[in-house]
Amino acid sequence: MANNALYFIRDSIYALKHEYGFPIDIYHLDSSIANRETGKKTIIKSKYKIPKAIMLIKQTLRKAFLSYLQLHKFKYGDYLDTCDAVAVIENKDLPLNFTVENDDYVVYLHEKYDIKDSGTEDINQITILGLIKVTGAEHDEILESTVKQKLIINQLATYTF
Repeated sequence: MANNALYFIRDSIYALKHEYGFPIDIYHLDSSIANRETGKKTIIKSKYKIPKAIMLIKQTLRKAFLSYLQLHKFKYGDYLDTCDAVAVIENKDLPLNFTVENDDYVVYLHEKYDIKDSGTEDINQITILGLIKVTGAEHDEILESTVKQKLIINQLATYTF
Protein backbone atom coordinates (compact mmCIF):
# COMPACT_ATOMS: atom_id res chain seq x y z
CA MET A 1 0.00 0.00 0.00
CA ALA A 2 2.84 2.40 0.85
CA ASN A 3 4.50 1.75 -2.51
CA ASN A 4 1.30 2.71 -4.36
CA ALA A 5 1.17 6.02 -2.47
CA LEU A 6 4.83 6.66 -3.23
CA TYR A 7 4.30 5.99 -6.94
CA PHE A 8 1.28 8.30 -6.91
CA ILE A 9 3.37 11.07 -5.33
CA ARG A 10 6.19 10.59 -7.84
CA ASP A 11 3.74 10.70 -10.74
CA SER A 12 2.12 13.84 -9.33
CA ILE A 13 5.49 15.56 -8.92
CA TYR A 14 6.40 14.62 -12.49
CA ALA A 15 3.10 16.02 -13.82
CA LEU A 16 3.49 19.25 -11.83
CA LYS A 17 7.09 19.67 -13.00
CA HIS A 18 5.90 19.25 -16.57
CA GLU A 19 3.12 21.84 -16.15
CA TYR A 20 4.65 24.37 -13.73
CA GLY A 21 8.38 23.52 -13.90
CA PHE A 22 10.81 26.37 -14.45
CA PRO A 23 14.58 26.59 -14.04
CA ILE A 24 15.65 28.40 -10.88
CA ASP A 25 18.97 29.07 -9.18
CA ILE A 26 19.56 28.72 -5.46
CA TYR A 27 22.39 30.81 -4.07
CA HIS A 28 24.04 29.54 -0.89
CA LEU A 29 26.40 31.69 1.18
CA ASP A 30 29.60 29.71 1.76
CA SER A 31 31.65 32.29 3.63
CA SER A 32 32.04 35.99 4.25
CA ILE A 33 35.38 37.65 5.05
CA ALA A 34 35.75 41.30 6.04
CA ASN A 35 39.04 43.15 5.53
CA ARG A 36 39.62 45.33 8.59
CA GLU A 37 41.99 47.70 6.81
CA THR A 38 39.89 48.52 3.76
CA GLY A 39 36.45 47.72 5.15
CA LYS A 40 35.59 45.65 2.09
CA LYS A 41 33.66 42.45 2.50
CA THR A 42 34.39 39.39 0.36
CA ILE A 43 31.43 37.06 -0.05
CA ILE A 44 31.78 33.56 -1.46
CA LYS A 45 28.59 31.98 -2.78
CA SER A 46 27.66 28.74 -4.47
CA LYS A 47 25.09 28.62 -7.24
CA TYR A 48 22.94 25.52 -7.60
CA LYS A 49 20.98 25.21 -10.84
CA ILE A 50 17.64 23.47 -10.47
CA PRO A 51 16.49 22.39 -13.95
CA LYS A 52 12.78 22.26 -13.12
CA ALA A 53 11.28 23.51 -9.89
CA ILE A 54 7.52 23.71 -9.47
CA MET A 55 6.90 27.45 -9.13
CA LEU A 56 3.54 28.51 -7.81
CA ILE A 57 3.01 32.26 -7.63
CA LYS A 58 0.53 33.89 -5.27
CA GLN A 59 -2.40 33.92 -7.70
CA THR A 60 -2.00 30.23 -8.53
CA LEU A 61 -1.75 29.33 -4.84
CA ARG A 62 -4.85 31.32 -3.99
CA LYS A 63 -6.88 29.66 -6.78
CA ALA A 64 -5.74 26.20 -5.72
CA PHE A 65 -6.56 26.84 -2.06
CA LEU A 66 -9.97 28.33 -2.79
CA SER A 67 -10.89 25.48 -5.11
CA TYR A 68 -9.86 23.02 -2.35
CA LEU A 69 -12.11 24.86 0.12
CA GLN A 70 -15.04 24.80 -2.29
CA LEU A 71 -14.52 21.12 -3.03
CA HIS A 72 -14.57 20.18 0.64
CA LYS A 73 -17.33 22.64 1.53
CA PHE A 74 -15.23 24.47 4.10
CA LYS A 75 -17.53 27.15 5.55
CA TYR A 76 -15.40 29.18 7.97
CA GLY A 77 -11.83 30.28 8.57
CA ASP A 78 -9.42 32.39 6.63
CA TYR A 79 -6.41 32.04 4.37
CA LEU A 80 -3.47 34.41 4.74
CA ASP A 81 -0.95 34.92 1.95
CA THR A 82 2.43 35.12 3.66
CA CYS A 83 4.57 34.28 0.62
CA ASP A 84 4.74 35.69 -2.88
CA ALA A 85 5.58 32.29 -4.35
CA VAL A 86 6.23 28.70 -3.39
CA ALA A 87 8.94 26.56 -4.97
CA VAL A 88 8.63 22.79 -4.80
CA ILE A 89 11.94 21.11 -5.54
CA GLU A 90 12.45 17.41 -5.98
CA ASN A 91 15.27 16.33 -3.65
CA LYS A 92 17.07 14.47 -6.43
CA ASP A 93 17.63 17.88 -8.10
CA LEU A 94 19.42 19.20 -4.99
CA PRO A 95 23.01 18.41 -4.01
CA LEU A 96 23.52 15.69 -1.41
CA ASN A 97 23.06 16.84 2.21
CA PHE A 98 21.91 20.30 1.07
CA THR A 99 20.14 22.32 3.75
CA VAL A 100 18.51 25.68 3.21
CA GLU A 101 19.81 28.44 5.48
CA ASN A 102 18.66 31.98 6.32
CA ASP A 103 21.15 33.67 3.96
CA ASP A 104 20.14 31.64 0.90
CA TYR A 105 18.01 33.11 -1.85
CA VAL A 106 16.43 32.08 -5.14
CA VAL A 107 16.63 33.76 -8.54
CA TYR A 108 13.64 32.98 -10.76
CA LEU A 109 13.19 34.74 -14.13
CA HIS A 110 15.98 37.21 -13.16
CA GLU A 111 14.12 38.27 -10.03
CA LYS A 112 15.42 37.71 -6.52
CA TYR A 113 13.33 35.93 -3.90
CA ASP A 114 14.34 35.58 -0.27
CA ILE A 115 13.55 32.24 1.33
CA LYS A 116 11.08 32.86 4.15
CA ASP A 117 10.60 29.28 5.24
CA SER A 118 11.54 25.84 4.04
CA GLY A 119 10.70 22.28 4.83
CA THR A 120 11.16 18.73 3.65
CA GLU A 121 8.20 16.39 3.51
CA ASP A 122 8.06 13.19 5.55
CA ILE A 123 8.61 11.01 2.50
CA ASN A 124 11.83 12.94 1.78
CA GLN A 125 10.94 13.38 -1.89
CA ILE A 126 10.45 17.15 -2.07
CA THR A 127 11.62 20.36 -0.44
CA ILE A 128 9.15 23.25 -0.24
CA LEU A 129 10.41 26.84 -0.13
CA GLY A 130 8.24 29.82 0.80
CA LEU A 131 9.55 32.80 -1.17
CA ILE A 132 9.20 36.57 -0.79
CA LYS A 133 10.03 38.75 -3.78
CA VAL A 134 12.78 41.32 -3.17
CA THR A 135 12.16 44.65 -4.88
CA GLY A 136 14.56 47.54 -5.16
CA ALA A 137 17.70 45.53 -4.38
CA GLU A 138 20.49 44.09 -6.45
CA HIS A 139 19.80 40.63 -7.77
CA ASP A 140 23.30 39.30 -7.04
CA GLU A 141 22.83 36.92 -9.94
CA ILE A 142 25.75 35.01 -11.40
CA LEU A 143 25.36 34.98 -15.17
CA GLU A 144 26.92 32.29 -17.29
CA SER A 145 27.45 32.57 -21.00
CA THR A 146 28.28 29.90 -23.50
CA VAL A 147 29.09 30.23 -27.15
CA LYS A 148 28.17 27.54 -29.64
CA GLN A 149 29.53 27.64 -33.10
CA LYS A 150 28.82 25.31 -35.94
CA LEU A 151 31.72 24.64 -38.24
CA ILE A 152 30.88 23.36 -41.69
CA ILE A 153 33.71 22.18 -43.86
CA ASN A 154 32.95 21.73 -47.53
CA GLN A 155 35.70 19.97 -49.34
CA LEU A 156 35.50 17.92 -52.47
CA ALA A 157 38.01 15.20 -53.10
CA THR A 158 38.30 13.42 -56.42
CA TYR A 159 40.21 10.33 -57.19
CA THR A 160 41.06 9.31 -60.73
CA PHE A 161 42.49 6.04 -62.05
